[in-house]
Amino acid sequence: MSFLAFFVLSLSYFSYLSALDMRVADPCGNSFLIQVDENTPFLEVIEGIQAQLVELDIAQKTAGSYLNGSEANPELSFNYTIGIPEICVNKGKHKVTRNYSRPVKTDEKNNIRYVIRSLAKYNLAQLAREKSSLERAGDKINHLHPFRFLQCIFTDEELKAGLHAIRKKGGYVWSNYYDGMKSSLNEEFDKDNLIQFTCDFADNVGVNVNEILPYVQARQWSNLVDVLINSIPRQGNPQRYDM
Repeated sequence: MSFLAFFVLSLSYFSYLSALDMRVADPCGNSFLIQVDENTPFLEVIEGIQAQLVELDIAQKTAGSYLNGSEANPELSFNYTIGIPEICVNKGKHKVTRNYSRPVKTDEKNNIRYVIRSLAKYNLAQLAREKSSLERAGDKINHLHPFRFLQCIFTDEELKAGLHAIRKKGGYVWSNYYDGMKSSLNEEFDKDNLIQFTCDFADNVGVNVNEILPYVQARQWSNLVDVLINSIPRQGNPQRYDM
């Protein structure tokens, strides 16, 4: 469990640590002692540990993001027992980001096409029968960067029409599709892995970056999709949203 999660959970049980000497150790065996007054609030103890980690080689191994100030909460976990003056510092779970530089492969585009076609054309009963196949296809494209996923849709005539049809359906179908897309966009936004690619994404799909950047910055994903649909109509067909 991460420090933050543990700290929030533990507040209802205690406010202070009683030990005067605490030994902080990482999994490699590096350690140091920290002096703690018995009335020092728990959060101040953790802040003191972090401050000393910055001065030690432990910080290079377990809190690199903290050193450059990119994150207020370093990726550290704290294991300890109340009343026993020992804390073990472990490396937190690595945050995996989706790779924007990686283009969508043919088989991945085929899975996207299958999902979009199915959601656009099938009624709820048909979708229920396809549930397992749709989930498998979804698992095979979840790793794609959301801008690459949207680029795949908005540079393909059939997929443009398909997304419009899904949104027009509304209800359960659009809600589930949109929730998945929103979650993916929010995840990469939170990892600082989205805004810097907006200009390149806009160029690739053929829209003015100024039309979409404010919505990306504000996380207004529904408005982003609206702009993409309205600004990138289906070419060569007056009934451009017919499947």
